[in-house]
This record gives sequence, structure tokens and C-alpha cells, in this order.
Amino acid sequence: MTSNNSSPPQILVRPLPTEIFEKTFGAGLVMVIVTCTLYGIATLQAYLYYLHYQRDSKWIKTMVGVLISLCAFHAAFLIQAIYFYLVKSYADPSVVAGGCWQLFAAFAVNTVIGPIVQLFFAWQILKLTKRKWKLPLSIFLGVLILSHLALGVGVAYLGKPEVDPTDFSQIIPQSALPRAVTRIISDSAITVALCLLLKENLGGFSRTNIIVNTLIVYAVNRLLLCTFAAVIQVVAVSTLYTPSRHETN
Repeated sequence: MTSNNSSPPQILVRPLPTEIFEKTFGAGLVMVIVTCTLYGIATLQAYLYYLHYQRDSKWIKTMVGVLISLCAFHAAFLIQAIYFYLVKSYADPSVVAGGCWQLFAAFAVNTVIGPIVQLFFAWQILKLTKRKWKLPLSIFLGVLILSHLALGVGVAYLGKPEVDPTDFSQIIPQSALPRAVTRIISDSAITVALCLLLKENLGGFSRTNIIVNTLIVYAVNRLLLCTFAAVIQVVAVSTLYTPSRHETN
């Protein structure tokens, strides 16, 4: 009669309660999927841009290349971060509390992308603005864009690797919500100013009016899309964040 020397299977301890895990890393997985989808769309847009607008200046082409490269790094860092938390934490739950540098890097890259786009549109607006309005408009847009950038740096700093990613008590109220609000305000101000300036160029030429109206529609659509995403972010973090939910006995 042979004795069974096989050891009993190991039971892995859950790194977090199910509710918290779903609302943090579960939401993070969905975010990564959406981010990669949008990155694919952005890559197609960049390819079509280089294909059809070869006469654009070199600095604009360089800016598009820099932006699509930053988007690639952002998506790659998010994929590595979600792999770290969902795969590596399965074998070693203790790694969850330590965080990972890829998440910090994704925050940092995302902090740079938005202000670059806003600065480009602000520069286009200032080119079309009359001289007497250039200075006040520059100050107004500059304050909004710098506020957005500064709050983004705050989110990146508070999301540094040693911070527990399941504890939003430092990140959400201090920087994330104000950053989303400043993004909505700055995008709205840029869109309104751009639409008003384009509307001034409407004249008696029907073909010119069609082009101007098309640009206005593009500007409004961009505002609606960015504002919708920012509002969803504000609502999500406001409703899901409750300190008591993250307290475990």
C-alpha cells in the first residue's frame, strides 16, 4: 500500500476584497482596453494625416509624430501596469500594495499629451485674433493650460509607485477632480474662441463658408468628445470614491 506524499494544493489569499478589486483593477482593465482602442484610431488618423497633408510644415508633422509616440508609450505603460496587478499579484498578492513604476509613468505621459494639444489650438487661435485681444486671451488660455498641466503633475506625483493604487484618498480630491474640471474649462474656452474667430471669416463665398462651417463642426465635435470623457471621469471618481469602502478589517 503506497502512501500519498503529495502536498495539499496551496490556497491563494485574495489580495483585496472582491468589491474593491472590481472597482479598482477591474475598472483599470476596462480603461486599458478603451485606451488601446483609441490609440488604434489615433494611429490611423496619423497615418491618414501624413498621407494626405504632405505640404504641412515640418514642425506640425513633428508634433503629430511626438503625440502619436507619446500615445504609444502611454498605452504600453498601462498594459504593463495592468499585467503587473492582475497577473503578478495572483501569485504574490503582496505586490499589490507596493505599486509599480509603469502606472506612474503612464500618469506622467498622459500629463504631457493634453497640454501639447491645447497649446497647438491656442497658438492657432492667437494667429487669428486681433491685436488688441491677443494679450488678454493669451493670459486667459495660458492660465487654464498651465493649471491643467500643474494638476496633472500633482496626479502623477501622488500616483508614484510607493502609493497603494487602491487608496484614492490622496489622489482623487486633491488633484484628479480639479484636473478634470480645468480640462473641461480650458477645452470649452478654446472651442468657443475658435468658433467665434472662424465665424468672423464667413463671407459671400459659398465654398469658403462650407469650409469654415466644417471646421466649426469639427471643433464642436472635439469639445463634445473631450468634455464627455472628462465628465464621465468626474462622475465616476466622485461616486465610486468613498473612504469607508476602502477600509478593511
